[in-house]
Amino acid sequence: MILDNRKIAATIQSIQNRLGLTNEEFGKTLKSPEKPDGVSGSYISHIKNGKREMSKKLFQVFCEQYDLNPHEFMKEENKQEVDIAETINQLMRIRGLDIEEISRMTGIDILDLSQLKRGKLRPSEEHIRKLSIALGVKPEVISQGRVFKSFEIIRRELESLYLDPEFIDHVMKAIEREL
Repeated sequence: MILDNRKIAATIQSIQNRLGLTNEEFGKTLKSPEKPDGVSGSYISHIKNGKREMSKKLFQVFCEQYDLNPHEFMKEENKQEVDIAETINQLMRIRGLDIEEISRMTGIDILDLSQLKRGKLRPSEEHIRKLSIALGVKPEVISQGRVFKSFEIIRRELESLYLDPEFIDHVMKAIEREL
């Protein structure tokens, strides 16, 4: 995932302005098991000034803490590859297939599949065709790559109704089976 560090810096500044937080205070809000006290104000300052990049772990904490969509911080040229990668990963999980099985079914090299699954490689039309056959979906489901965003929205809506988590899982599995 290639992050847009300027967008991260601008968002940090915006949150700080809205909440009236200094760099030090903002850093303390980014607590995690690895960093129970958060991070230092100087670390936040370096991120905002472009001297350091936010670590992947801290980026995850940042997005969770402030309810931010990680996709919003991706550089544009990387978004579609990541969306496609997420779709491939979800479909493989749903179908119970691992990378070796997909490689055998499609004839796509494991190295290429690994890069596709991580969003590091844009799939060719031939890759999409072969993957769609192996995963049992139309090629558009893979090439458009955003089908699972709808699933996330449905799950959040069901959770907001305080329904039983087991019931929500059953509903989501029923929807997944229809793919």
